[in-house]
Amino acid sequence: MGVEIANGDWIAFVDADDIVEKEYIANLIKLTDDKTDLVIGNSLTEGSISVKTFTSSLLGDNLFPTGPVSKLYRKRLFNQSVLDIPRNIVRGEDLLMLLRMNESIIGKIVLSTCNNYYYRSHSCQVTRTFKTDSKYELEFYKYLLKSFSNREMYSEFGQQLIKIRLSAVELILLGLKETNDYSFKKSEWYRTLMLDIHNYKYKLSIWERVVLLFGNAKSIRFMRYAKDKLKCVFPTK
Repeated sequence: MGVEIANGDWIAFVDADDIVEKEYIANLIKLTDDKTDLVIGNSLTEGSISVKTFTSSLLGDNLFPTGPVSKLYRKRLFNQSVLDIPRNIVRGEDLLMLLRMNESIIGKIVLSTCNNYYYRSHSCQVTRTFKTDSKYELEFYKYLLKSFSNREMYSEFGQQLIKIRLSAVELILLGLKETNDYSFKKSEWYRTLMLDIHNYKYKLSIWERVVLLFGNAKSIRFMRYAKDKLKCVFPTK
């Protein structure tokens, strides 16, 4: 991993197919001082945030993009638990990386609305081509659990984590024809999800109920199309 052999105090990522302005790194560096551990560009607001707010945003509050780019990291944040994320985790690995940095953050987390990084989306990206299944989601879930220092911390964000796992049900349904994971509702991963929904008293949205009750390999694409159309007619705030 390039991070391990890097000599500098700061780490920044640039995907091979993205575009950055000349000032990309310089503008992020300007926001640092001796007490800064992490700078996040392209955010909705500016200022310093706590580790708790950082975690909450990673899990759905969306104060900033949750990918690895448009950020400047103090090198020491790449602790051993970050480096131990296995290479076969190809979807959600960025979330694991950022969550695992929590235990090493002792300085400031700085948000900036400045954006000198331009992410390019295309059909060949892993996030678009990878077809997940219950076996993969179970493995990812186990690494997700390990990304919290204790069960109490995990429980604090239980509702948001359930929401993330429910979105995986939709992805499994979309890929069923390729994965043949038609019995995923009998899997260990699905059972733990339904158990957590019950234990955390999670209130399913209408869309989540529809997916769980009526989603299958044939219906899911039409359901998503109908949902997008309804959003156009009745936009959410």
